[in-house]
Amino acid sequence: MNANNATDIHSIFVPNSRSYIVAQHLVKSKLKVRVVGYDLIEKNKAFLKDGAIEFLIHQKAEEQEYVGINAIC
Repeated sequence: MNANNATDIHSIFVPNSRSYIVAQHLVKSKLKVRVVGYDLIEKNKAFLKDGAIEFLIHQKAEEQEYVGINAIC
């Protein structure tokens, strides 16, 4: 695979708080790749809301639960 042919990549896991950098690149490149990231910092949350990041894992599980339940209500 080369940089011009990324069609066989379907998902990317970013194991740190900089998932937004990967999402930003994918949006600019117009590639449809799922991004699973880590940490609910503001930049990551913005890309999550836009759909560029599929899922975020948060360091504080109790806060993630609260945000999820709050969104449902």
